[in-house]
Amino acid sequence: MLPDALLFTYRERSKQLVKLSFKPNPGFKPPSHEAHVFHEMEGEVWVDTAQNRLVQIAGHLTHQVRFAGGLLGHLDRGGRFEVRQTEVAPGHWEVTTLNVDMIGRVLFFKTISVQQRECRTDFRRVPDNLTLAQAADVLRRQALSAFNRLGCRYVADDNGRGRSSLLMNTGIGESLPLLRKSYERL
Repeated sequence: MLPDALLFTYRERSKQLVKLSFKPNPGFKPPSHEAHVFHEMEGEVWVDTAQNRLVQIAGHLTHQVRFAGGLLGHLDRGGRFEVRQTEVAPGHWEVTTLNVDMIGRVLFFKTISVQQRECRTDFRRVPDNLTLAQAADVLRRQALSAFNRLGCRYVADDNGRGRSSLLMNTGIGESLPLLRKSYERL
């Protein structure tokens, strides 16, 4: 769908990256809502030519995108997105950045605002024979370490319900609940 919905223009090359710009293909008829959104975008794409991998794509809506003529809703012009992939191990690529800023309306009345920010880092190979319990423990330790770096602390509630809380230190002599999550102890 993506190659057909858009027209690409070569912009520049640096080492093994090629930068292309894209704009809507006027001859394309979008078969779905997703295709309709992509068809109304302009932006840039960076491609790793050695591995034929998309490294980054960033774009913005050039026009308002209407669904069912606007009856079901619309996305406003100017909405933006960015996706980056990184080679986290030889030959293994993962999405490391996802940014979306879109505003629109659903069914005449409800305003929607999608503001999503994801940044994924610290990819590490784990043993092939890792059990589910071991994987859960690794993830728990990483989450606690990340919260500690953010100035949060872990408080266990050992009243038999298996609940825990993460508290954020406000610096004024109190802690605010940051996250409360139930889980079974392994």
